[in-house]
Amino acid sequence: MKFSTFASFDSHLREAIPEHPSSLYAVLVADSAERRYVVENLVHYYPAGEKEYHSAVQFPVSELWQAVHSLSLFSKQRFLVYDHIDQLKSAELDALAACVREKIPSDLVLILTGAAFSRSAAFYQKIKQELVLFDLSAEKPWERKERFTRWLIHLARKEEKVLSPSVAKKWLENSEHDFASLCSELAKWIAFVGKKKELELATLKQIESQPCALIGWRLSEALLWGQPIDRKVFDTFRLEDWHGLFGQLRYHLRTSLCIATAVRKGEQERLKEVLPRLYPQQVAKYRQLGALLGEKCLLSGLQKLAECEYQARMGIEPQNLFARWILQLRQGKNIGS
Repeated sequence: MKFSTFASFDSHLREAIPEHPSSLYAVLVADSAERRYVVENLVHYYPAGEKEYHSAVQFPVSELWQAVHSLSLFSKQRFLVYDHIDQLKSAELDALAACVREKIPSDLVLILTGAAFSRSAAFYQKIKQELVLFDLSAEKPWERKERFTRWLIHLARKEEKVLSPSVAKKWLENSEHDFASLCSELAKWIAFVGKKKELELATLKQIESQPCALIGWRLSEALLWGQPIDRKVFDTFRLEDWHGLFGQLRYHLRTSLCIATAVRKGEQERLKEVLPRLYPQQVAKYRQLGALLGEKCLLSGLQKLAECEYQARMGIEPQNLFARWILQLRQGKNIGS
C-alpha cells in the first residue's frame, strides 16, 4: 500500500487504526525533521508506548533484529524507528528484507525511514506485501509549501494558538527555510505573542525588523543558561521589547518544567507527544536547565515572571523588576522567598 501525499497517508491512518493497524511502515522524505514529524504523527494514532530510534549508519541490521524481538517490561506497545535505510548497501538491504518478512511481534510497530529507495529495487519488491509506504520523493516544490502550511497550522494549534491559512501562506511565500528552521521561527513567534491567541503577520514582521526583538530570543537563552551578555543591550529596550522577552523566558521555563516533571515521573517517552517539535538535543538542553534549577524553582519562577510582567504593564520600571528576578533564578533560589 503506497501513499504519495501526507493527506492521503494521514487519512489512511485515521481509518485503519485501531481496527486494521500495520506492523510495518516506511517513511521516505528527504529532510530528517520532516521525517520525524511524519513518524510522530503516525505514532500518535496508536496507544501510547515506548519509542526507540536507531540509525542504520551506526546500528547494523543484526542488532536491529535483536531489538525487534526484545521484550518490553513497561509498555504493551512499542515503536522501533530505523532511520537512514537509504544508506544501507545491497547485502544489508537483503538482510533487512529477510528480517522484515519474518513475523514482527504483535506489540511492535517497525518504521523504516530514509530519503528514498527505488520502488523497483529488489528490497521493495520483497517487502511490499507487508508494507505501508509513505513516499514524498516525487513531491513538487509547491506541494511541499502547501504541506508546510498545514503542518505549521497544526503545530500552532497544539500550542493553543491560531495561525490562519492566509497568514501561513504569506509567511512561507517570503521564506526559504527548511522545516526545522520554520519550527524554530514558529516557537519564537509563539513565545513573542505571549497570551495572545492569534499569530499575526504584523507581529512576525515586528520580530524580524526590530533588533531588540531578535536579540531578545538570544538574551532569554543566555540569561537562563548562564551565558555571558552585554548588559548595555537593556538600555535600548522599549516596553514592548520587555514583554517579548518575558514571553520568551516563559516558553523556556514551561518547556523545562514539563521535561523535569516527566523525568521525575519516569514518563520520558511521553515527551515526544507533548513536545513533538523538540529534537533530542533541545530536550537535553531543557533537561539540563531543569536539573540545575529544580521543579520548585521553575514553577515559582514562572509565577513571579507573570507578576513582573503585570507590574511592568502597570508602569513599574521593568528593568528593576527583571534584575531581581533573574538574579534569584540564576542563583537557583526559590523565587519570592
